[in-house]
Amino acid sequence: MILQALHEYYLRRAADSDSGIAPEGMERKEIPFIIVIDNQGNFIDFQDTRDSTEDKGKKAKKVKSFLVPKSVGRPGKKGWQTAFLLWDHFGYVLAHPKSESDKDREMAQNQNTTFVNKIKEL
Repeated sequence: MILQALHEYYLRRAADSDSGIAPEGMERKEIPFIIVIDNQGNFIDFQDTRDSTEDKGKKAKKVKSFLVPKSVGRPGKKGWQTAFLLWDHFGYVLAHPKSESDKDREMAQNQNTTFVNKIKEL
């Protein structure tokens, strides 16, 4: 009974566009940079979605939030085998390693292959 009521409440809130609640299967995610491509996959633009703000004398960057397909966990050594649809971090999207070590380069290449395959599945 309680779960049914909670589900109905979620549906009401999700139907309200001002609620900020993501529809089922989606989530809101802060994405600081967007790579814009055309229909053929050619690079068009690189957009910074961060806005500079000042809070209590400290400069900060507020990152814009986007509605994206829901992420899943990727724990363990084989976490690189899970890519998020149309968004992820630089290792997956650009095959850019976090350091110049051979291990990190190989990891970034594996991540990127997983990301590209996910896009091809779409």
